[in-house]
Amino acid sequence: MGSSARSKPKSLGLRLEDISENDIEEIAFKVEEAVRKYIEERTGRRGEVEVVVKVSRDGESLNILIDVGLRGGLPGRIPDLDSLLGDSIRVGRMEFEKLIIGFSREAS
Repeated sequence: MGSSARSKPKSLGLRLEDISENDIEEIAFKVEEAVRKYIEERTGRRGEVEVVVKVSRDGESLNILIDVGLRGGLPGRIPDLDSLLGDSIRVGRMEFEKLIIGFSREAS
């Protein structure tokens, strides 16, 4: 696919064990939507955007994988494709953090 980012795990000090599998699916869907919207706004909806978001539980933590691919119709329109991809992944991570904070509070 396109670009994915690896970074150090970030601890938010939340009680994640109460977040259900359905909640995890909803979080992944909403993160995917946020990344896709960010890219489409910056590319003028040209080309094909493929976003894959996977959220997995690892003991008492949640991990996220965001993979972004762009195809067709974009050359010359985006001066720094690597920057766009990196920024879109950051948008996804910020959305993920916002959502897990919300879901962990709801579960309490």
